[in-house]
Amino acid sequence: MSLGVALRWRARIAPGVSGLSWIPRECPTPFHNRRNASTGPPEVFRRVQTSAVMIKETARRGNDDQEPVNRDAQHIYPSSYRRAAIRHFIKKKALDGNTTHDNVLIKPSIQYANKHEARRSARERVRSVAQQHVYSRRRELEDTPRPDWRMVLSLLSRNTSPVNSLFEFKVVVGKKYAHETIEILTGVDTNVRQIQERTKCVIRLDEMNRYDGTLVLSFSGSEESLRKALLEVVKSMGKLTAVRLMDPDSKKLFRDLWLSKSNELTPVKLVGEETQGGDSEFTVRSCAQDFLPEANVYHCYQLTQRADAIPRPSQWTQASLELYVASLVMGVIPPHLKHPLYKNGPDHKETVALMLVNIFKSDDTRMALSRNTLSLALSFIQRMSFTHRFYARAIFNEAQAHDVPMDTRVCNQFLKGCETAKDLDGFYSILKMMIRKRYYPDSASWLCFLRLVEDVDVKRRILRAMREKGLSRVQSTLVKVGGHMAPYDLEKALPQLQKMEEFISSQDKIYGPGWLDRETLNRVLEVLGRNGRLDFCEELLEIVRKSRRTNPDVVALNTLITHSRDLTGIISKMKLMQRRWTYIRPNEITYQLLFRIAWKKRSPNVLGVVWRYASFARLTSHKMRDRLTVFIHKETDLGRLSLLKSWEGAIVGEGALETLREMYGAKLDATALAKWYGAQALVYSPEVPFEEKLAEAMKLDREIHGRIREGQLMTAPESKSLTIRFPLEARKYDEDIRRLPTL
Repeated sequence: MSLGVALRWRARIAPGVSGLSWIPRECPTPFHNRRNASTGPPEVFRRVQTSAVMIKETARRGNDDQEPVNRDAQHIYPSSYRRAAIRHFIKKKALDGNTTHDNVLIKPSIQYANKHEARRSARERVRSVAQQHVYSRRRELEDTPRPDWRMVLSLLSRNTSPVNSLFEFKVVVGKKYAHETIEILTGVDTNVRQIQERTKCVIRLDEMNRYDGTLVLSFSGSEESLRKALLEVVKSMGKLTAVRLMDPDSKKLFRDLWLSKSNELTPVKLVGEETQGGDSEFTVRSCAQDFLPEANVYHCYQLTQRADAIPRPSQWTQASLELYVASLVMGVIPPHLKHPLYKNGPDHKETVALMLVNIFKSDDTRMALSRNTLSLALSFIQRMSFTHRFYARAIFNEAQAHDVPMDTRVCNQFLKGCETAKDLDGFYSILKMMIRKRYYPDSASWLCFLRLVEDVDVKRRILRAMREKGLSRVQSTLVKVGGHMAPYDLEKALPQLQKMEEFISSQDKIYGPGWLDRETLNRVLEVLGRNGRLDFCEELLEIVRKSRRTNPDVVALNTLITHSRDLTGIISKMKLMQRRWTYIRPNEITYQLLFRIAWKKRSPNVLGVVWRYASFARLTSHKMRDRLTVFIHKETDLGRLSLLKSWEGAIVGEGALETLREMYGAKLDATALAKWYGAQALVYSPEVPFEEKLAEAMKLDREIHGRIREGQLMTAPESKSLTIRFPLEARKYDEDIRRLPTL
């Protein structure tokens, strides 16, 4: 009996598919048009083959004066239709820009020598691709075209004023308006720092004459920044007596500036270099006195109560409202208080966002709204996730309805949010809105676009455009560019690099010494760690210590721990960092990294040290608590956990485990253990520093592992001698400890 092997003609062969097709004969195939090409190609094939034949004939004849001969289409093989159609389709899609993802926004996957680093880079690329897939899916649902990065670059270039040269001049304020000027320049929306941020013009107070009472202000920056700054100062403080030019070659330039703004600067007298005597006489100083108080600079603080429990001011003024909003957005809830304070309903960030929206909608605060308050609220929301950005739009719409003064600095907060979310669509739409409302982009807008893209070649293309606009002449912008491009420059120069001092010197020549700040230091350490150059990390930290360029933080310590696999090296680096910078303390991420390394190495004493010190500091992470909860209740199928299970008391504490099991029974979890140690932390503290205790625990674990490898059985007294001790001392109650809440 035949199984159909002899009837091979009954099985259909699909073009482009190896072997036999599983499609029944009665069903049309996806390649049906290709099979019927002899009877007449589809419209797309017909257009492509006609143009291809005409071009081919023209090239063969080589005569432009004669008409090209359109030969019959049947002389062309169907395969040529297929190839031409594919080329036509790809070219059309590339011109339309309807590809699924924009590669310039996706992080590249780098193959490092270390497999763990290569996998980490691959995971980051996968997350970046998934993020861009969300935006492409949204474009498909809304049926909107995808903006290309070239369109954004062109829009920025067309609407950014060029910075041709930098100038410096002085403004002399008469006696009548001197004290009034000082009061105005220290206001909420008209202080010196905010004017500098909006206009990119440096404003300094040179001197205040105690005899005639005149006030001398020094303005330095580009022509456009000087124009903006002077207009703001004139509109806010009144009349100026005179302006003297320091550079005689720029006399005509400044006179044209005055003529172009004659309506606003009519009371201001333009004084030339030849003028002497009177209020216009001044002297250029190398170092100006810092007399004018700067704008309020708010820092993060520890918040131990709900955000809606923060007392409101009795009277709403611009200053009181700004201070209240700052107390909302700068408060940080400790990890151990997040759940007790926000058990039901939204979390802390969601609560603050809702309160900010209600503040801008309230009629009581309408007259107290200011530009600085709006900037604080928007910056907080833009730091949140992508799903919370609608709060920023609601606040912005309410600010516009209440006629809150806007500027480019406020709009840049939205650009920063798009930069964080890697949203090119939102960046392009906000940029068009800014230009439509005449809030033209500045150097901060360019920096947001520079950080938005991930492709290094595109970044360098953006830098060339910034240099063409003269933005590199502004030192503050040049420093920020150097800080952002330092990791990419280091990645390129690392194979030929001999010493880190060479790289730092080369960057100093290009960007100046200010490029190496705290954030840049952490990113440079990340690049060195991924490439396995921990020796360069130590050399860089030594250079930073000697030069005192910046102060490392706990992020630098976590970076070194992340890229180290040896506990001995990790402990030595922790001791080194603690000896050089005594203010660095482990945070929640530090304890989590050490806990994960000790868990993989099956080191019970190290796990006990990390767990208890983290519990005393109230910095246990969710992953630590979840893993320990499963570990406590697991009694069967232990597998590799058999070693750790036999040392359960050394990890979580024998006394705490017995006491809490009597209290909670089967409901005992790691959270109860952490709270138990946290309650002890109000009275006691560990006597030995964390780094020294880690080194001691590591030695004991090595001895345990050595005895297990040799097959030695340990008695109860021997196991107790190999269990680390935790001596405690009475805590010294200072002002900070008294503010700690009880459990």
